[in-house]
Amino acid sequence: MSHDATVNAGDIARLADVGRAAVSNWRRRYEDFPQPVGGTASSPLFSLPEIEEWLRRNGKSFEVSLGDRVWQGLRAAVDDLRLGELSGFAGAFLLYAQRDPDGWRRLAAAPDLVMRLPREVAAATADLPVRPGSMLEDAQLIRWIADLSTLHGPATAFEFVCERYVEAHTRRLAVTRGEVASLMGRLARQACPEGGAILDPAVGVGTLLLAVSDTAVLDGAPPGAPPVRLLGQEINETSALLASLRLLLRDANARIVAGDSLRHDGFEGERADVVLCDPPFNERAWGHEELIGDPRWDYGVPPRGEPELAWVQHCLAHVRPGGLVAILMPAAAAARRSGRRIRANLLRAGALRAVIGLSATGPDLWLLRRPEAGAPSPASILLADASDDLSIVESAWRTYLADAGYGDTSLTARERTADTDMAGLAAPEAARRRLSAGSVAEGQTSGGAVGPSGTADAAGRRSAGSAGKGRTYGGADAAGALSGGADVAGASSGGADAAGALSGGADAAGPFVVAGVGRGRSAGWAGEGRPHGGGDAGDPYTIGGQARQAEAVASSGELPRTARIMRIIDLLDDEVDVSPARHISSRGDAQRYPASGRRLRDLAEVLAEVAGALPDLEVLSGRSGLPTTAITDLAKAGMVTVRHSVLKTAERGDLSVLTADDLARGRAPSGRTGSEPGLVTVAAGDVVASTTTARVIHQPGAVLGPQLSLYQVDRSRLDADFLAGFLRYAAARAHPGASRVDVRRARVPRLPLAEQRAYGAAFRRLAELEDSIREVADAGEALIRLGLEGLVDGRLRPRA
Repeated sequence: MSHDATVNAGDIARLADVGRAAVSNWRRRYEDFPQPVGGTASSPLFSLPEIEEWLRRNGKSFEVSLGDRVWQGLRAAVDDLRLGELSGFAGAFLLYAQRDPDGWRRLAAAPDLVMRLPREVAAATADLPVRPGSMLEDAQLIRWIADLSTLHGPATAFEFVCERYVEAHTRRLAVTRGEVASLMGRLARQACPEGGAILDPAVGVGTLLLAVSDTAVLDGAPPGAPPVRLLGQEINETSALLASLRLLLRDANARIVAGDSLRHDGFEGERADVVLCDPPFNERAWGHEELIGDPRWDYGVPPRGEPELAWVQHCLAHVRPGGLVAILMPAAAAARRSGRRIRANLLRAGALRAVIGLSATGPDLWLLRRPEAGAPSPASILLADASDDLSIVESAWRTYLADAGYGDTSLTARERTADTDMAGLAAPEAARRRLSAGSVAEGQTSGGAVGPSGTADAAGRRSAGSAGKGRTYGGADAAGALSGGADVAGASSGGADAAGALSGGADAAGPFVVAGVGRGRSAGWAGEGRPHGGGDAGDPYTIGGQARQAEAVASSGELPRTARIMRIIDLLDDEVDVSPARHISSRGDAQRYPASGRRLRDLAEVLAEVAGALPDLEVLSGRSGLPTTAITDLAKAGMVTVRHSVLKTAERGDLSVLTADDLARGRAPSGRTGSEPGLVTVAAGDVVASTTTARVIHQPGAVLGPQLSLYQVDRSRLDADFLAGFLRYAAARAHPGASRVDVRRARVPRLPLAEQRAYGAAFRRLAELEDSIREVADAGEALIRLGLEGLVDGRLRPRA
C-alpha cells in the first residue's frame, strides 16, 4: 500500500466497525490521533498507515479488507478530479479479464504487465462509450483488483469501486434513490416485451438501467427469450463510462453513448418500448434558443425555465406509440404557470397518464404513454401520493389500467350504449358522489363494435355528425404495460376545450396551436373531431358514461386511500395543476370519522390503564453511582453476542425484514429481501437497536434490517429488557450522524439478575407507555384530519 493512501472519517469507521460519532470522539479525546493530511475542514483526509498504527497502538481492532485496499490504492494513484477516470479504467480492466480470461492469465505473468495492459484493455473493450483517460500504473494494485474479482466476481468488484466513488462525490453526482430506481425498473420490465428496448436519455452512472437489469434477473425470462436492449446517453463522459461498465460486466445487452441528449441526440430515430429518465432539474443552459424549432416539441415549445418539460417531450419522441415513459419531475413542474399549456396538451392528447408524489418535497413520478394513431384517447388520469408508502404505486397503476375500459367484451356497442345511458339515469347516490369527486376511470368509445380482443372498431370512433375540426389523439393500449390484455377504451377528445367538452363543441384552433407553433403530428394522427350534437352516452364525457365508470371503479377494487382517478376535463382550467397534493384528499374517509372517534376513545382507555400501571420508582437524594461495564466487556464474558445487519435495502424478496421504522413504531416486519449470505435472523427475546431506539423482540423469524444491530443475551445471566433499556438511552444520546448505536459507548450497571429484572420491568412499562401515547397521538391526528377535510369538502357538517 502506498504511503500516500488516505481515508476519511467514514473509511475509518468502516475499518474499525464503529459509527462516525466514535471517530469524531477519538479525534477530540486522544491527543495522539493523527492529524489530517488533506481534504477540507468539513471532510478531512488522514494517512491510512498512520491510522492503522494509531488503531494498533490503542488496542482498537480493525480490518483493512481487500476491497478497501483496492479503493485506497485508486485514491492514492491520482488526484480527486481524475479518480472517476481511473475507476473507469479499473472497470475496463475487469471487463477485459472477463471477456478474455486466457489472455489475462498470460498477461498477468508478464514482466511488462503495466506497459501492455492499456493496449489489451482497449482492444477488448472497443464498445465502451469513451476510453478511460487514466491508466493503472501499479502492478500490485492491478493484481489486487484481479483478486477482488476472483473473490466476488467482476460485477460485484466493480460495484464496490463505484459505490465508494459515488460516496466520495455525493455533491457532484445525483443518484436516483434506490427504492425509487427499483420501482421504476419494475414498471419498465412489466411494460417491455422480451427482446424490446428500454432507453434512459439521462443515464448518469446507470442506476435506472441497472434496476431494470436486476429486475430481469429476479423475475427470470423464458428459455430462449431475446434479452432486453438497454440504451442510455449521458453528457458526462466519466459517468457514461461507469454506467456502460456496470451494465456490460453483468452481461447486459447494453449500449451507452456520451453526449448531450437534448442538443446532440445519440439515438435519433430510435423508438424504445419504454423510456426511463431522471433528468437534471432546474438546468437553465439546456439549449432553449438553439432548439426553438425542434420537431420533438409536439406539445409546445418548452419555456426557458421548464427544462424538465423538454425532457418529457424528448422521452415521448423516443418511445413507440403506446409505449411507457416513466420520468422523475420536480414537484413544482406539476403546477408552474409557465408550463400549463404543455401540461394541457399532454392531457388532451392522452399522453400524461399518472402523476405520483414520491416524497413531500419531490420528486414526482410522471407516467406517460405515446398516443397511438387512431386509438381512443383516455378521459382520466391517475393522481397519487406515495410519499409514505411507495408500494402503492404499482397497485394504483394496475387498478387505473384495469379500470380503463369495460371488462365484459360480449356486449355489443348498441347494448353498451343503452346500458350506460340507463346507468346515468338510475345511478345511486354513492356513485354520483364519486362522480363529483372525479373518481372515474377511462371511458368507452362512442359506438363501434368491440371484437374479441377488446379493440373498438374504427367506425365506432366516427360520428355521422362530426365536423372533423379536431384530431382524435390516441390513448395507449392498456395491454402494453400492466393490465394484461384489455385495450383502453377511451374517448376522442378532438381538441375539445374545457368549456366545450361536455357539450361536444370542438376548439377550432385545435389543441396544439401554441405560441405560433402550428406544427401538427404525423398524418397517421389526423382523425375525426367530436360531434357537435353532444357525445354518445357511452362516452366518458357524458353523465351516463361517467356513472358506469364510477360503478366499475367501485366494483373492481378500491384504489389506495392516497390515490385518485380524476377526469381530465376537470384539470383543464386556467392552472392545469396536476399536483397530487392539490387534488388528493381522504376520498371516502369522511365516512370513517365516527369509527376513528371510537378508536381514539378506545386507545385513550388503554392509555389510562397503562398510565395506571406506571413503574413505582423511588426518588433518591443523589445519584446511586452503580458500577458499570461496557457492552464489549459483556460480549467478552459471553453474556451477549452482537451482530450487525448486512442489508442495505429491504424492498423485495421472499423473506420478511424488520426495518428501523418497524422497530421505532413497535410494529410487525414490513420489509422484504431475498436470500443472501450473512443474513441475521431475529429470535424471540433478542434485543434489536437502531440509531434512535432499542427494544426486545417477541416475534421471531424476521431478517435484521438495514442499520440495525442485534444483541443475543444469555438469559441466565442478563435480562433482555434491562439491556434494552440502557441501549435505548444510549441510542437517544447517539450522534445524529452515527450509522448504528456505538456499543463501545453504552454502559450497563453490574447488578445481580434479580435486580436486573426489576430494572427491566420498569423499562418495559415505560416502553409500553410510550407506544400507547404514540398510538393515541396518531389516532388523534387522523381524527382531526378527517374532521377538517370533511368539513371543508362538504362531506361532514355539524349536527343541528
